[in-house]
Amino acid sequence: MRAASRYFIKRSAIAGIFEKEGRSHYSRYEEIEGRVHESLICAHVNKKRTLALPLLEDGRGKRVLLVYGGDERELFANTVRYLCDFLCMENYTLYDAGEDIQLHIYFDESRETRSLYDYGVEFSSMLEKRIARSWKILPDPALPDEINIYKLPYFVY
Repeated sequence: MRAASRYFIKRSAIAGIFEKEGRSHYSRYEEIEGRVHESLICAHVNKKRTLALPLLEDGRGKRVLLVYGGDERELFANTVRYLCDFLCMENYTLYDAGEDIQLHIYFDESRETRSLYDYGVEFSSMLEKRIARSWKILPDPALPDEINIYKLPYFVY
């Protein structure tokens, strides 16, 4: 996947309001055109700024995220590893993103938003049989592209 041509910086107040399907979505992330500079990444790693990248470019993407925000982080990580091994999946990574854990599932070719979401729902339903659901699936076709973003993780979990 080519480098993103835009990124997002988290602000202390609402930075944007986006409409989709008659609903308003509020975001604290301000969209910035251009590539992420090394100094911004350093500030993010040192927790002086929070950066996010878009999941979609022109309605297509190459990854599904399950963002876990529950209290059973270790159980979630171990269950994901077990399920991925059981399904013979090698194209995933677990990241620690501060207050949550992000499971990234990668695809070789770009897919439509609905296809990515459907795969996330299918994987999520298998995971739900083993652990109580405390995660969200991204990208979500019900959300505008400006909300279908992911916070850069700090390190591999």
